[in-house]
Amino acid sequence: YAFSKLKSAHYRIQYLSEAVKDPVGKIIGPNEVASWQTNDLDLGGSGAVLPPFDVSYNGLTYPDTDKKQTPSSDAPLPFFWSTHLQAKKYRVKLWDTSNGNVINPSGKAKWTSDWTENPTVAYSGNPGIGNYGWEVEIDAGDAGLGKSRVRSVQF
Repeated sequence: YAFSKLKSAHYRIQYLSEAVKDPVGKIIGPNEVASWQTNDLDLGGSGAVLPPFDVSYNGLTYPDTDKKQTPSSDAPLPFFWSTHLQAKKYRVKLWDTSNGNVINPSGKAKWTSDWTENPTVAYSGNPGIGNYGWEVEIDAGDAGLGKSRVRSVQF
């Protein structure tokens, strides 16, 4: 993308992808980053350059979509995802999606992991029986912040 004739100011660029769905509404196609937001940038000066960011991403690998899981304090539930080229650290958010909205969960996350440099975290606890969604947030330092698509999981 190219931006021209910008007034001297601070800007933030945001990328949002749209899910490709099959006829029954299941997401198909590449599992790319769902959103990306750059840090504040001063792009108004002459010769300003937007730092590159990567929206290609293999995404979430475990737990599988719509597979029933039974976490416990004896056997925590691991979450795994593939790495992102520019990631400095990651964290997982677990959302209650009982209202049926898995793509854009609303409200406060049921659980948020600590930031980690590794593509895995473990959830110890019991969120309660129901439908949930999980996503990975990607912190890429100067290149900005991104999020994976939300994947559903049942407890």
